[in-house]
Parts: sequence; C-alpha cells; structure tokens
Amino acid sequence: MNVPGKYSSLFNDNAKTAFVHQFPGLNGQGLSVARTDIAPGGAVPLNVHTGASETIFIAEGSVTAGFISSDNTVYMKTLNEGDIMVFPQGLMHFLVNTGEEKALVQAIFSSPNPGMQGISQALFGSNLPSEFIEKITLIDANEVRRLKALFGGSG
Repeated sequence: MNVPGKYSSLFNDNAKTAFVHQFPGLNGQGLSVARTDIAPGGAVPLNVHTGASETIFIAEGSVTAGFISSDNTVYMKTLNEGDIMVFPQGLMHFLVNTGEEKALVQAIFSSPNPGMQGISQALFGSNLPSEFIEKITLIDANEVRRLKALFGGSG
C-alpha cells in the first residue's frame, strides 16, 4: 500500500485494496482501506459499493469527485490535497484527476468487505447480450460491440 502500482491502460488509475479477503486482520474491525493512484487526465470510473460508504482523503494532487444521488442529483466538487469527501453507501461515484500532477487518494470504507462493482465493467465486461444492452442504455450496436471488445465481454 505504500508503493504506487502500474496504471491501467483504460483509465490511467491503479487501486490497491486492503479488504478483509486480502487483509484478514480487518475481520471484526468494521472498516477497510484502499490506495488509488490516478495519472493526470486519468479516472476512477463510475462504481458502487453496496456494502459500505467510502470516505476519501486527497493525499497528493487534485481530483474532481462526485456521486449521483438516488433522485439523480449529481454532487461534484474539485478536491485538493488535504480535502475529504464521503460517498454514501450504494451510490454511483467517480474520480477524475483534473490536475497537472498525479493524484494519490486514500479511501476508508465503513465495512471490512465493501464490495465493488464498476458500472462499465458490469455492462460491457459481462455476458449480458448486446441487444439487451442496446435497449436498456440506448447505445447503438456498433458502440456496444466496441465497448464489449474493450472490456472483454461476450454476448
């Protein structure tokens, strides 16, 4: 957790987690942690934690962070070094490095097993048939095929 990892090719970010599965000492403690490094222009794409709220602390750099409430209101703010933000449990949220330098974001979750589901990965990295994705997202067939190829989905 003290050394940055290699950035992903899709979003130019890298997350290292200490959830109960990786760090059994968290069992019974009611929390878990993560470190995310984000390159300039990189992002943590829309994701949701069904089992925990998430509090982020900007250790280095600056990011624009936001979440979408259950009534579809977007709460978004640019955060700088030393700032914090809370993402409520179960709400979609994201981070974008809008600064000139790499950003280091530390996260604390309110559960040792917060769960994590990336929205793009769930849609385009799964075997959900393309014709259903087209209908439920209004994305055309060519773009669905392109995104399925990018995320490794089938169907």
